[in-house]
Amino acid sequence: MPRTRKPRELNNKEIWACDPEAVEAALDAITTADDMDRAGRLFHCLANGNRLRALVVLARTELCIVDLAGVLNMTPAGATTIVDAFRDLNLVDWRSESGLRFYSLRNPDLVKEAVRLVAETVWLGKKKAKRQAKTQ
Repeated sequence: MPRTRKPRELNNKEIWACDPEAVEAALDAITTADDMDRAGRLFHCLANGNRLRALVVLARTELCIVDLAGVLNMTPAGATTIVDAFRDLNLVDWRSESGLRFYSLRNPDLVKEAVRLVAETVWLGKKKAKRQAKTQ
C-alpha cells in the first residue's frame, strides 16, 4: 500500500492518511464528542464496585434510597450519590409513593448481559492464568 505524503479530504476533514479507506471507516466509528463523553461517563460509572453492585441490584428489583443503602451497606447519602450518577446517564426510572422515590433500572436486560459478559471475561482470564501457571 503506498504511503501518502499529503493530506486527503475525508469526512469533510483534511487529514493525513496512509490508508484512506481504513481511516474513513475509523472516523465513521467515532460518534460525536458528546456521545463519546457520555460513553466515557458510563464506563467510569461501571468501574466502581459499589456502583456496579447498585446496578445489579436495581436490575433485579425496585428500591428506595434507604433500602438501597442498606443492601449496599452504605449511608443513604452514598446511595444518593450513586443514584444521581445513574440519573445523569438516564440509566434509572423512578416513581414517587408516600414521599419516597423508588428507583429501578431502565433497561435491566442490558445490565444482566453486561454482567454476564464481565463474569465470562473474568472466568476466562482466570482459566488462562491457571494454564499459564501450569506451563511455568
